Amino acid sequence: MMHSVRYYIEVTYKQIETCMVMFFLRKYCQSFIIAIFLAFFCYGCSIENSDNLFDYFWQEMDQKYPYFDEKNIDWNIIHDHYYSRTRNASTEDYIQVFQAIIDSLRDGHVSIRTQETLLSYNVFFTEIDYFYTGFGNIIYYYGIAPTDVHVNEHVNSCYSMLQLNDNIVYMQYFTSIEKFCVDTFEQLIKTYSYANGIIIDVRHNSGGKEPVNLASCFFYGVRTVRYEKHKIGKGHNDFTDYFPIQISGNGIIDEKTPVVILTNKRTYSAANFFVAEMKYLPNVTIIGTTTGGGGSPRQTSVLPNGWTYTFPYSRSYDIQYNSLERGVVPHIEIVLTEEMKQDERQTGIDPVFKVAYQYLLE
Repeated sequence: MMHSVRYYIEVTYKQIETCMVMFFLRKYCQSFIIAIFLAFFCYGCSIENSDNLFDYFWQEMDQKYPYFDEKNIDWNIIHDHYYSRTRNASTEDYIQVFQAIIDSLRDGHVSIRTQETLLSYNVFFTEIDYFYTGFGNIIYYYGIAPTDVHVNEHVNSCYSMLQLNDNIVYMQYFTSIEKFCVDTFEQLIKTYSYANGIIIDVRHNSGGKEPVNLASCFFYGVRTVRYEKHKIGKGHNDFTDYFPIQISGNGIIDEKTPVVILTNKRTYSAANFFVAEMKYLPNVTIIGTTTGGGGSPRQTSVLPNGWTYTFPYSRSYDIQYNSLERGVVPHIEIVLTEEMKQDERQTGIDPVFKVAYQYLLE
């Protein structure tokens, strides 16, 4: 049995490695081409004496960034604090100033790409945000016979599904949530037994674009899943009214099937949207820690020296009007204890997964 499990683990890891390589090539190929173009176009450009660079960035963000008031950020104070440091500043001076400003915004959707580096928000994670359970550990710990191991991976979206004991399916979805294919999922899920529930693990999923295809599999009919408010003026509070985002469910998974979604602070952007869209379905339970947020689509613009920058351009809310920028609070929040950490070291099974599995069994 151990030889079969070892062979399964090796094959699965090779499949996942191939899946990840394809995902990153697709995701970053376009950005790489743009970066090469900008580097060629701006070759030899210098930002020495470009005193308007800071002013341009500050004014653009002042008029377009949607979360100043929600985050209690005084943008004028930011201006006054860093303005003098950008007069006749060197490239390195600007990099340091922009990095400090990005950190003050506490927003993973704000970034600046120079010719040499990417400036982005340095998120602080805690120990529970690093937990992860591989299929091999699950198979060994729960005594799943190799002949019963049933794994499917959809290469375009890098999700994997494992048939557990007790008619429960475990689905790991760590990357590229917008690539989800409904037709493929519908065919795959028919080969599984999930009468007692489905565990969907979106910890470590940093998002993508729209997650509506995935959420649509879990209900019937047209449903409002969240709201958006779009920027319509230069003032910090110039927004439209709440605009409903509706999607049509196909009901691939019956609404009576228990669904547990695992989250942590690394659940971000489109994955954050997915959790919010699922949270209020009556058969869904969120277990873990509050998601990392990321409550808006983002756009890309260009600074006068050719550097590109990204920022969110709207506000998003769940159906109870809670801001998604702050993350989605789980139904069952896991507080890590020393006992949990010791158990994880001994079994290789992270505590969040164990709680979810036991929850479905009860």
